[in-house]
Amino acid sequence: MKNIKYFFFALLISVIVFGCTTIISGQKHKFPVESFTQVQRTQIINLCAIVDGKQSCTFTPNLHHFLGPKIGNGSGVIVGNVDHQTLILTAAHVCSSPIDKIPNFKKFIEDRYPEVKDLKLPEPIGKYENVKEIKIETSLFVADFQNNLHAVEIVDKDDSSDLCLLKSFDKILYPAAAISYFPPTIGEEVYNTGAPLGIFKKGMVPLFSGYFAGLCDDNTYFCPKRAPESYVYTGMVIAPGSSGSPVYRKINGKFYLISIIHSVHIHLPEIAYGTTFDQTISFLKKSMAKAHIEAAAEKAEKAAEPIASDAGKEP
Repeated sequence: MKNIKYFFFALLISVIVFGCTTIISGQKHKFPVESFTQVQRTQIINLCAIVDGKQSCTFTPNLHHFLGPKIGNGSGVIVGNVDHQTLILTAAHVCSSPIDKIPNFKKFIEDRYPEVKDLKLPEPIGKYENVKEIKIETSLFVADFQNNLHAVEIVDKDDSSDLCLLKSFDKILYPAAAISYFPPTIGEEVYNTGAPLGIFKKGMVPLFSGYFAGLCDDNTYFCPKRAPESYVYTGMVIAPGSSGSPVYRKINGKFYLISIIHSVHIHLPEIAYGTTFDQTISFLKKSMAKAHIEAAAEKAEKAAEPIASDAGKEP
């Protein structure tokens, strides 16, 4: 009887051990978590006046409760490198905010927050009546998989498809995501790395799976106004902070980027929306070409600097 018990116990252990070993060894390629970035945007609103013929701007704590700083976090994915810089793909609304598009921002602030006119501002501005302009100062950073911060700037942006390409001022030493050669099929399982509600820390990013449900290409109530032509996904956990996160397909154990998340259904969080495959590939071709052209121009400009400085010297 003891031998039978030992036999079943040994069988159970072997199933657990060898079963797990088979699953792990069967993963030819690990999930591309290291290609993930969190995009961080800070916008500080400054009040500017002309004092003694010079522009003077200030941001005071008094303004904080209704003027800023405006802070927003999204997600992104590394898609390549240009020289010593890294390219990151994200959503256009993560790169900028609606206030960037307001034509007369000073009037907008005064109409929306009339109490701003009563603020006492630091010298040399003093009174609000001296303010001639309200400026928005935007800072963009990405945090890599180990939560190291890198300053970035916008290379290109397309509001119609809600896509944005960023480039870092230094090289991020993590691999770029592989790009798919063809679109997904309806019912195909897809995967997402994102930071919903800012859930992300050094060496940890949430992983989700779901299904590609098809194309949303009209203005019915369930299509996002931001980008009416979008891919529809079901089953993934998407929330504020997920915008700009990559969606992957899996072929022969390897993950390929197909889309960027930009929206979630307002009443049904199990339904998410992302860029179409064609939109993603078209934008990447255009914006990455632009990044390479800009990098080449910068390199040529730097190479010409010594020549220009030597031009005035006698032989």
